[in-house]
Amino acid sequence: MRIGGPLLLLALWRWRQPEARLLAALACAADAESVRSGAVVPARAAHRERVILLILMLGAGQITSAYAATLDFQTWTQLTGQWMVWLVYLPCLVIVLRRRT
Repeated sequence: MRIGGPLLLLALWRWRQPEARLLAALACAADAESVRSGAVVPARAAHRERVILLILMLGAGQITSAYAATLDFQTWTQLTGQWMVWLVYLPCLVIVLRRRT
């Protein structure tokens, strides 16, 4: 379990939205990565939301790739998962919760 990960279950507050259910399911999956989290923001999302999420995903990738050569694989994957929660999944949660039903 990642720090901040249980907060993602707040997506069930908007359980009628398919992207909220997807986000909650990805929060429970042990191997969920940022590639799949991009599906949380559907085509109806505002352009600004998509751009912000893209920048955060690229930032998380840059941060974790900087540590790739200095850490063993298990530590690197744990670090990657933590950055993905904070820079990708939690912003997706904010996007989902801000939407009107």
